Amino acid sequence: MELKNNVRYNWSEKIKIISYLVNTFDPVFKKYYSKQENWGELTILADFRDFLEEGDWTKVVLEYKKNNYYGLSNLKEMIDYANKFNSLGAPD
Repeated sequence: MELKNNVRYNWSEKIKIISYLVNTFDPVFKKYYSKQENWGELTILADFRDFLEEGDWTKVVLEYKKNNYYGLSNLKEMIDYANKFNSLGAPD
């Protein structure tokens, strides 16, 4: 199901769904990523950040902070990690 154009969920619900995916997958990417392996170039959150229009990333981060990162143990760290990605891919 494509989340972007899905009308079943509002914006806040969509970014919450993404946060749960990020909390699980992105730490695994960070721990095991290697340019020699077929991991792709971005975490879920870094890809989402790049997908957003300018200014929307700030809104997402503020929503996560406002909701105390939904109590997810890895979300804050993964936001910081996503901000380190650039056009060359992972910062590691």
